[in-house]
Amino acid sequence: MGDVISSHKLEDSLVRRGGGDGGRTRTRRLTRADVSLHLTAPVGEGDLLELRPLDDPSQFLTVFAHGDAAAGETITCRASRPMPVGSTVRVIRSRLAMDAAADAAARDVPRKRRVTVRVVARIGSPFTVELASEDSRVSVRAEGPVVEKARTKAVTSEDLIEHVGRMGQSPFEPVSFDVDMDEGCGMGFSSVHGVRAEACRLLEEKLLRTYAAREDATAQAPSAECVRTRLAHVRAETGIARPTPERPSQRRPAPLWPRPRARGRPCRGSLPRLRHGRRPCEWNLGHRA
Repeated sequence: MGDVISSHKLEDSLVRRGGGDGGRTRTRRLTRADVSLHLTAPVGEGDLLELRPLDDPSQFLTVFAHGDAAAGETITCRASRPMPVGSTVRVIRSRLAMDAAADAAARDVPRKRRVTVRVVARIGSPFTVELASEDSRVSVRAEGPVVEKARTKAVTSEDLIEHVGRMGQSPFEPVSFDVDMDEGCGMGFSSVHGVRAEACRLLEEKLLRTYAAREDATAQAPSAECVRTRLAHVRAETGIARPTPERPSQRRPAPLWPRPRARGRPCRGSLPRLRHGRRPCEWNLGHRA
C-alpha cells in the first residue's frame, strides 16, 4: 500500500483517568508522533493501517486514515511513536468493507448476488446457459448436450425458466430470464440441472479470481520463529542482553482466615492436635464460649 517517508515526535500529552464513584484520579502521559505515508494504492477514511519496520518487523503499530486518499498521494497519520523511514504500509481493516458487512448482517434475509440468465435451446446445437452479473461486468457460458427433437412431450420455455432458476445453495439469485428456443425441443431435466450448476460454478470462480490474485500480492505476516530469530540477531549486533524472566516472590501470602486460639493460651503454628478428653481449640472470633 505504500511506505513511511518521514516521522517526527510530538510533545507528550497528559490524560486524566479514573475519579468515578469516588475513586482516585490518575494522570497518564501518552507519547505521540506524526508519520507521513506515501501511498501506492487508495485508502478510505477510517481504514486501519499497519506500519511495520523492515529491520525489526516485531515493532509494528497501527494507525487510522483520517480521510480518503488516492494512489500517489501523501497523508499524515497520528501514531504512538515515530517509525523508521521505509517501513511498509498495508491495510488490515477496511472501513468501507466493515460497513458493507454490517449492512448485510442487519438484513432479515441475507441477499444473494443478483444475476441475469439467458437460455439457448436450438435443435442440433448444444444446450447453453449464460449467467451475467446485474451490472454486466462478469459473465460466463456453460454448454451441455446437443438439443434434439422431442419424442414424446416437448419442453416449454416455462419449464426451462423453472428448472434453470432453481439455483438452490448457490450464491446467486436470478432476476431476469431470456429464453431463445425452437419449438418441439426435447431434453431431460437432469441435463438442464447439470448445465445450470456448471454455469454457477464458473461464475463463482470468475468472481473470486480477483480476490485470489489480491491474496497472492498481499504481504504475509512473519512467523513467530522468524521474529524470534530476528530478535536474536538484533540483540547480538547491538549487544542487548536477553531479558531474564522475573522469579516469583518467595514470601508466603498472609492467611485470610483468623488463627485459632486454644482456651486460656494462644496456639502456635497450625491447629493444635486434639487429644482424647480435651476440648478442641476455639476460634478467636470476638466471643467466648
